[in-house]
Amino acid sequence: MLFKEASVTTKITVDGDHWDREITLADPKGFQVGDGVRLVSKDPYGKGTNIIQRTLIASHGNRFKLDRRLEERFHLEGNPQMATNFALIRCTNVADVVIENITVDGNKAHNEMLDKGMFDDGSVRLDESNRVTVRNATVRDFYCDGIVWGISHDVMVENCEVHDGARLALHSGSGSQRSVVRGNHMRHSGEGIYFCWGAHFR
Repeated sequence: MLFKEASVTTKITVDGDHWDREITLADPKGFQVGDGVRLVSKDPYGKGTNIIQRTLIASHGNRFKLDRRLEERFHLEGNPQMATNFALIRCTNVADVVIENITVDGNKAHNEMLDKGMFDDGSVRLDESNRVTVRNATVRDFYCDGIVWGISHDVMVENCEVHDGARLALHSGSGSQRSVVRGNHMRHSGEGIYFCWGAHFR
């Protein structure tokens, strides 16, 4: 079983720009190298809200290095924050993968959804992947979505138990083609199955 520990949130205290790969935190307690983190800030130039997902790869005091540059503005006037929000299983740019016979517990009561659901994260998340099967999995108590796949093709979700989540149990994200969803049992979540714009040939 994979279990999500309680999330930790803190403010970012130094302006960050597109090219930066380091951030400074108000309180580094609860953050460590290897953590998946989400950064959220209002864009100072009216673009809206900037949301990115990164991994912490080095630290010195309250300063942390990210696996990739920010690629967005995280200026102090936008109230930038960082939290240990991440998918327990995440696949990006993979093909011919099977995820099966596993339980994933999102620990909803002790995880703050920093971006209030704008990022469409899930306990299981697939991005730009092909021919991924999720089978006989239990996904429960998730603080965002249960299983979500975006711009991913020929995804099959079958015979899964998905329950007691804050938002969408199964979420076929934008641009995903030829999804197959069958034999699943969903209950006690915000919605059961949700198809985004551009999810075709299901």
